[in-house]
Amino acid sequence: MWKISRNLVPNPFGIRFRRSPRHGLLSERWIGEAKLESVNTVIHNSFTSSAVGLFNAVPATVKDQPTIELAKAELDKYLSSIPDKPPTKNYSTPNNNSILTWLGSGVVC
Repeated sequence: MWKISRNLVPNPFGIRFRRSPRHGLLSERWIGEAKLESVNTVIHNSFTSSAVGLFNAVPATVKDQPTIELAKAELDKYLSSIPDKPPTKNYSTPNNNSILTWLGSGVVC
């Protein structure tokens, strides 16, 4: 997504970006509704839906870096602040270990 936002790679999905004063660069997620539930599942699990959600979840300090190397370094710092507690059979876990779930839990700022 970072490379698409900088026009370094093609954008065959037509993902659009906008700047927010509070959150920095954001990508816009198309929310469509199909008549068939199976189609809605495919849309929800597609790259254009999941990647947009994850891109918007990372802080502006990551997305606004001028080079991919700096963006990766900032992303590494950010990801190290997120707990890594994957679901394990026969053990209780706080959630499904998704970045989006951790953000919603208030554990990650």
